[in-house]
Amino acid sequence: MSFPKVPIYMNTSDNDFDSELYHPCLNWARRYDRAVGYFTSGWISKNAYGLIGFANNNGKARWITSPILDEKDLEIIKDAPDMIDIADYCGAIFSSRITNYPRNIV
Repeated sequence: MSFPKVPIYMNTSDNDFDSELYHPCLNWARRYDRAVGYFTSGWISKNAYGLIGFANNNGKARWITSPILDEKDLEIIKDAPDMIDIADYCGAIFSSRITNYPRNIV
């Protein structure tokens, strides 16, 4: 599989990082490692298109994030008796977004 085509230079004023970087790269990738200061499930929701391809590639992701969480995400984690409930929550985010994207992802 060839590398995704992404701009060599990007900035937040002129580029949409989700559609121009994350979607094509995640759709192609099999691994994703990221350290980020602020992260919410909203990022997962916005990048569902690329993450669908990532999941279809049996991708493995590792995220190191700040302990500062969105209130909704914090409640889910606090109230979850185990990781299965958290996985179900993340799965629901994917499921709700998948219907918005074409099934024939390249």
